[in-house]
Amino acid sequence: MTFFRADSASLVQRTTALLLACLCFVLTYFGAAVWTQQQPDTLDVSAMLLPVQPWLMWPYLSSPLLLLWLLLAPQSLTELRLTFRRLLLLTCLAACCFVLLPMTLQQGRLAQTPTALLDLIQQLDPSVNLFPSLHVAYAYIGWRQFWRWYPAIWQRLLLSCWLALLMLSTLFTAQHVWPDLLAGLALAWAVQRLIHENCWPQATYYSAAAALCVALWQMSDAAMLWYFAASFALIAWQHALKRVDFLHKKQGRHPLWVWWCYAPYLLLYRLTWLMVRARQTPAVRQIAPHLWAGRRLTSEEVQGLPSDIEVFDLSGELPEIDALRHHSYQHWPLPDIVPATPQQLAPIVAAIELRLRAKATVFVHCAMGLQRSQQVVAGLAPLLQTLPLPSQKNVLPTGVSQ
Repeated sequence: MTFFRADSASLVQRTTALLLACLCFVLTYFGAAVWTQQQPDTLDVSAMLLPVQPWLMWPYLSSPLLLLWLLLAPQSLTELRLTFRRLLLLTCLAACCFVLLPMTLQQGRLAQTPTALLDLIQQLDPSVNLFPSLHVAYAYIGWRQFWRWYPAIWQRLLLSCWLALLMLSTLFTAQHVWPDLLAGLALAWAVQRLIHENCWPQATYYSAAAALCVALWQMSDAAMLWYFAASFALIAWQHALKRVDFLHKKQGRHPLWVWWCYAPYLLLYRLTWLMVRARQTPAVRQIAPHLWAGRRLTSEEVQGLPSDIEVFDLSGELPEIDALRHHSYQHWPLPDIVPATPQQLAPIVAAIELRLRAKATVFVHCAMGLQRSQQVVAGLAPLLQTLPLPSQKNVLPTGVSQ
């Protein structure tokens, strides 16, 4: 592993990822445990327990070190984000399984406490949350990551032995039974395959949200949570396929069926837009004499633009306001959060260049004005270098303060 690379994540970023991962674990793991322990019909699988081997309690207790190592070790920001997303999805999917398949080892664990330390472990660790084993799932993710970080054979051998013992310790300290181990391996393998460097992060977050909605439905029996789970799962699927036009926005509006399918997603973007708007930052910037860029505007903010503006809308998530929709309007959806590819940017840049060379006045905007519109403006840099700079760059309508 190469330490302190130029693209390494900072200590603050790594610590933040660790704290968020721990917060997710505490809320979901112990939330599922509290609920399961209150259920009268939990399945006791103690008959499948293997005899306790007291010396394996030490590998079992080393599991917190694995999480610390995975997230706090010097690594690139890309690696940190990937590891965090995998751990997040693993934890949420496991919590969903804990609630849907409630099991316990209560009777068998009480009968297998040959040492005081093992007795303490069994008191601290809930007797539920069995299928799948998160210890095993985390160990598999750690093994795959350490295999990339440490190329030396002796390093890989030591780490493989440690993680193998950690997995086995779940069986021989009366914490899990063998189906839990196999399920943990299968779940971690699937998450590792699905969540990779080229996967859009939205696929992870909305999959985790769908899993949590299913778990909350089981805990509360609120039927509305099924709608949220289905909607979040559908959104995750569309992002996994990298579809930028799945909202089918036409002439600045979404069809009614899109609202039925994706209402939580659309409303979340509207809320985010309102928060960005409340920050009182310039809504529009004049980049060149005939080029303006910014976020989605309000009717009042449109008054700061020329009357003959042509609109290039890069956002698929928010409807266009009527004041701009009736201008010359073109919709070119780009992915949010992740950078657009050169192949996605090229036709948009070419279309805007064509209009600018024709002396048209162009307004290009995305939802928040933070990424997509800036990427398109950056793609126009060669053309903009030949144009004079405007006298005023930050533009807001009269009566709107900065």
